[in-house]
Amino acid sequence: MGVYFKRIKKYIRLTGGMSVINICIIDSHEIIRQGIKRIVSGIQDMRVVQEADTPTSTFNKSTFEPVHLIVLDPSFDSSHCNLSSIELIQCKFPQANILAFSLLDEATFGLEVLKYKVKGFVSKKSSTQSLITAIRTIQKGSLYLSPVVSQALATQYVQPHPNQFDTLSKREKEVLIFLGSGLSVKDISKKLFLSIKTISTYKRRIMEKLHLDNMVMVIKFCIQHQFISMEI
Repeated sequence: MGVYFKRIKKYIRLTGGMSVINICIIDSHEIIRQGIKRIVSGIQDMRVVQEADTPTSTFNKSTFEPVHLIVLDPSFDSSHCNLSSIELIQCKFPQANILAFSLLDEATFGLEVLKYKVKGFVSKKSSTQSLITAIRTIQKGSLYLSPVVSQALATQYVQPHPNQFDTLSKREKEVLIFLGSGLSVKDISKKLFLSIKTISTYKRRIMEKLHLDNMVMVIKFCIQHQFISMEI
């Protein structure tokens, strides 16, 4: 009990009793995690209490501080967006808000992640202030819509042309992006814990819906629509 009260007293001394946003960072690159921690360290009402390199990592839930917001790179294991990672984190931290932080195309995936109850998307090309603003906006109970995402939403509303990507199911979208990243059907089946036959069926449906005749066209489609990041 004595240790418990010491931690409370330390918390009050460091924060002045103000409400603090406890942040968890999930990013496969240590340099990114360290960069966010350095940014947050200079802000009195924010602090990083957990970090991990993948959503499947073991988190220390015995810490005194609850997690309020998770900064997640959904492309944690490659150059593509893994939508399952979002659902996995939502299961692990059901009370926490999620902010997507990625190099993936902001207009496309900024809209896509909103469908999975993510509260905002910040490009890693954005300014430090954009990240801070997004965190504050989300913790106040609002969605964070960057100028790029806002424009994409407005365009979609004013000119509601069918988006080929949206004709796919959630699982088909995942398989498409895996295929576009160069993974084989066998590799995808292992990643998604599905049979090779099932993945082959998804692949066939995807190519039929998008009118793609071969894998070269699949990869070209993903690159043209910036579904995969070309940055190393």
